[in-house]
Amino acid sequence: MSSRIVITVRGHWVNACYLRVAARPVLVFDGVEHPTRWGQATTLSASAGTHTLAAGIRYRGTPWLLALLPREFHVADDQTIHVTARNGAMNSDPFYLTVSDPP
Repeated sequence: MSSRIVITVRGHWVNACYLRVAARPVLVFDGVEHPTRWGQATTLSASAGTHTLAAGIRYRGTPWLLALLPREFHVADDQTIHVTARNGAMNSDPFYLTVSDPP
């Protein structure tokens, strides 16, 4: 069976304009980085079980991945989980992952 996690990364309204220009969002799913885009859903295939997911940013021209706050998700067989990742008002605030309703 096929399970999925659909993640949308958004910036806080205070700093979203700055982050869109200066940084790129990255998802870390079970230790593997997946580049993504601001405000666009990214679908990751997942087997049934527990998986670790985090979202962060990489400022252009730097190798560091910042603002990670990993969270575990349990995915059932043939389940799709929709997650929103949003940082706090400060650029250094981590991205908090919350399960959201499907669009």
